[in-house]
Amino acid sequence: MTAPEPLPSEFHGIWRRSSVRYGTDSPTEPALTLWWQAPTLFIDVRWRFDAAEPALDGLSLDRVMAGRTTFEPAGFLTWHHDLDTFAGDGADRSAVHRDGDDLIEQAILGPRALPK
Repeated sequence: MTAPEPLPSEFHGIWRRSSVRYGTDSPTEPALTLWWQAPTLFIDVRWRFDAAEPALDGLSLDRVMAGRTTFEPAGFLTWHHDLDTFAGDGADRSAVHRDGDDLIEQAILGPRALPK
């Protein structure tokens, strides 16, 4: 097995998510989300702001994910969840780019049904 290519240093660091937006909805932030990214490893920790509020999408639950990150030179990161406190699919992939000091992540999501 070949070792994964390390991520460019511009993606290394500790990031705090400032907002998330689904489709054309207004940006919101349901959780304190901290993400530590090393050259090939990551840890993502999320705490809901309002524990009484139901989490419709599974992304705003109190959650911890950790594992390996792979990089595609076209600007895609894939996070392979070796540890995940939420029953997900084991990986997620996003297009990422820098805008000044901000890191912009555009998640690539399949169809998703949310409860009404």
